[in-house]
Parts: sequence; structure tokens; C-alpha cells
Amino acid sequence: MGLTDRGGSAADEVHFDNFTNNHPWFVYDPATKKYSRFQFGEPQTDDLTGEQLTCDNILVQNSDVTTYDGTTYKKIDTITDGNGNSGGMGKYITRGKAIDIRWQKDSPWGITHHITMDNQEVKLNPGVTWVEIVQDDRITDITCWDKNEQQDAAAKE
Repeated sequence: MGLTDRGGSAADEVHFDNFTNNHPWFVYDPATKKYSRFQFGEPQTDDLTGEQLTCDNILVQNSDVTTYDGTTYKKIDTITDGNGNSGGMGKYITRGKAIDIRWQKDSPWGITHHITMDNQEVKLNPGVTWVEIVQDDRITDITCWDKNEQQDAAAKE
């Protein structure tokens, strides 16, 4: 069963405002079925090719983030949920849609499994997958927008 069969919410634009310096976001292009990445108010490009970064899938993994004792360095837990349980919550975003998921690992160095809320393993669309780790306390700073709703709101202003 594909993502569109599961419903989900519109994700024509995906903003990661949890990053306060570069404010990255992705914009979906239905013609190419890819998301283009932006940051610092402009397209993010590959330094070697000069081409804008794109991906077919975006996996958001909400993770517990703490600071190592006596430092300002971040300790990002991509194995447990902060309570010692394997994994955490997240989103699978592809082809203009987003669904809530859970992620978990069989072992610290094992494969990360992404599971739908009806307990089916996510089958990624072919292509490049961008994995975005987001602090548990910054989840609300992630927004998925529907381009049509944005255009309607702008027309009313």
C-alpha cells in the first residue's frame, strides 16, 4: 500500500524552522516528483556540481537531544527515545504528502525501520532519501504546507 493510499497531509512545502540559523525548507515539484532544498533564503547547491540539492523522500526522525556534560556539544540519540525505548516518532514525506510514522532499531548499529501508524513498514519510493533528525522539543517547528491553500490565503489578503 502506497503513501497516497494512506491519506496523510499535504506537503508541497516542508519547513524546518527548528534550525534557527539557516531555516531550511523543501519545495515539491510534481513534474519531477522531487523536493528541492533551500536554506538561508536561497537554493542549497552542491559545491562540486553547482546543482540544487533534491530528494525523492524525506524521513523526519524525532530524537532526544542533550548536551554532553561540561560542553555545548549536542548528543543526538538516534537509537532510543530518551526513555530507553528503541526509536521514536517521525514523518515520512514523499510526492507532496506526509504521514506520521514511528522509527525503531533492532540494535545500536542495526537498520532503522520506519513504521506507519497501522504497523506497516514504510516502503520508500526509489531515489534519494533525506533523513532529517529533529529534537523532540522542536517538533512543532516543522510545518508542511499545501501550495493551493497558501495561494488561496494570499489571494484573500
